[in-house]
Amino acid sequence: MGINRIRIHRVISLSLICFMIIAWSSMTMAFTDTQGHWAEEAIYKWSEEYGVFLGSDGLFRPNAEITRAEMAVLLDRMLCYVEQSDETFVDVPSDAWYAEAISKLHAAGVLLGDGTSANPMGKITREQAVTMLARAFSLDTKDGTENAFTYEDYAEISDWARDAVGAMTEAGYIQGNEGRFSPQANLSRAEAVTIFNQMFARMYSAGGVYSQYAEGNVIVNAQTPVVLRDMTVEGDLYLAYDVEVPLTLDNVTVRGDIINYSEAEIIRFGGQEEEEISGNYITYGSYQVEILEEVPRNPYEDERFFRGSDGRIYYDSDEYDVLTGIDVSAWQEDIDWELVAQQDIDYVMLRVGYRGYTEGNIMLDPYFYQNVEGALAAGLDVGVYFFSQAVTVEEALAEAEFVLDAIAGFDISFPVVFDWEPVSSDYARTNGLSTQVLCDSANAFCAEIEDAGYTPMVYFNLFAGYIKYDLSQVMQYDFWLAQYSDTPSFYYDFEMWQYTSDGVVPGIEGGVDMNICFVNYADRGV
Repeated sequence: MGINRIRIHRVISLSLICFMIIAWSSMTMAFTDTQGHWAEEAIYKWSEEYGVFLGSDGLFRPNAEITRAEMAVLLDRMLCYVEQSDETFVDVPSDAWYAEAISKLHAAGVLLGDGTSANPMGKITREQAVTMLARAFSLDTKDGTENAFTYEDYAEISDWARDAVGAMTEAGYIQGNEGRFSPQANLSRAEAVTIFNQMFARMYSAGGVYSQYAEGNVIVNAQTPVVLRDMTVEGDLYLAYDVEVPLTLDNVTVRGDIINYSEAEIIRFGGQEEEEISGNYITYGSYQVEILEEVPRNPYEDERFFRGSDGRIYYDSDEYDVLTGIDVSAWQEDIDWELVAQQDIDYVMLRVGYRGYTEGNIMLDPYFYQNVEGALAAGLDVGVYFFSQAVTVEEALAEAEFVLDAIAGFDISFPVVFDWEPVSSDYARTNGLSTQVLCDSANAFCAEIEDAGYTPMVYFNLFAGYIKYDLSQVMQYDFWLAQYSDTPSFYYDFEMWQYTSDGVVPGIEGGVDMNICFVNYADRGV
C-alpha cells in the first residue's frame, strides 16, 4: 500500500498547553513499580491513556529489556498494519503471540531479519530499535550519517544503522547519554516508552472531536470518524494502515507532513500557515475577522530577523533593546540555573501556577520556588506567568491574588502574565467562553497586577489573538505572542515573541521555549 505524504508549511504554535492542563497531584498510576521512576509520566501516557505498553501483575518492569518481538507488537498496536508477509521465519511459530505482528512488520519492510530468522526473543539493541522506528514512520534517513557522527561512539554504530540513528537524532527523538549513543546496548522498556513519547505528542484511537494542541507528531488509528478542529500539529500527522473512515481537519494546520498509510479520505476545512489580509479583514483559517484599526500594527521588519549559528533567532536593530529569554515550568524539572545563566540568556519567564481545566482548582507549579530562587541567584531577570482557565472575572481576580501571594518578596523585574488558553475537551470548563468575558477577565487580572506595582502582560497564539480575544479591549497591556516560525507574521504589535518550543540550552534537559523580548523591562523598572 503506498504512502500518501502531503507537505504542509510551517505554522504558529503554542508550547504550554500540552502539560499545563494536567494536575500533577492527581495523577495516578496502575503500576506499583513506576512511582518516582524517571520515565513515570511517559509510562502513564503510553500505558494508561493509549494502551500501547502493557504490564502484568500490577508491574510495568521499566528496567526490563525489550525483545524484538515486543517491539514488533508495539509498532503494530500504533500503526495497525494490515498486510502480512508471504514469507515466514523459521524461528517464528505460526501460533506465537507475536507471529502476526512480525509478519506484518516484515511485509512493511520494518523488520527484515537475516533472511531466514527473525530472532524474535532476542533483546533488541538501541541501534536496531531506532532503525525499526525510522523505517516504520518513514523518516527521511538521507544524509543522516552526519548527525550520527556527533556521538563519541560513532564508530561502534553499525553501517546499516548510521543513517537511521542520524535521522532520529536530527528529529530530536533520541539524544544519547553524555555524548554516547551506546548502539549495542539493549533497550529497556523505560527507554522504549520514552522514545515513543518523544516521537508522538498525541494518539487518537477513538472517534470523536478533538482540539488539543499537539506539540509534536500525531497518529490517528481510530476505527470511527475523528475530527480535529481548531488546532495546530507541530510535527507530522500519521494515519494508521487500517483506518477506513474519513479524517476531518477543520481549521487545522500541520507543520510537518500528513502521512497517510491508509486509503481513508482526508477532508479539510481551512487551516493555513499565515493570515491573509484583504481590505479591512484578516482571514485566519476558516475565520474572517475585521481589522482592529485602533490596535497598533506589527512594527518589526522581516529582513531584520536572522537565525544565529546557535540556532536562536535574533533581531538586528538599534531601535529596540532586544533580549533573549526562555520560559519554563515543572515540565523541565530540575534546572542548573548557574549553567543557564552562562548561555547568553537575559531573562526567564517562570510558570507560577495554573488552574485545572475541569474542576478549576488553582495549583502552584511544584518547581516554582525552586526555579525563582535559582534563577535570581544566578543573576537572571525574572518574570512569571499563570496558566488561566478562568471563566469569570472573579476567578481571574482570584488567580491574580494567588500570583501576587506567590511572588511576594521576590525581585520580579519582567512582566506578570495572564496566560489564558482554550482547552478543547468535552470536559473543559472554558468551552464556549465568550470574547467579552475573556477580555474582562484579562483586564481584571492585569489591573490587579498593575495596582501591585508589577508590569502586566497578556499571552496568546494567533488563534487566540485573532479569534478568542478582541485585542482592542486589552491593548493597554503588553502582549506576548506565541508563533513558531522564522519571522512573526502576526498583524498587531507585541513586546515578546515565543518562537519555538525545542530550543537547546545547557543546564536544561530536553527542549525549552525560546523567546525574544523587544523591551528591557528590568531597565524600565516596574
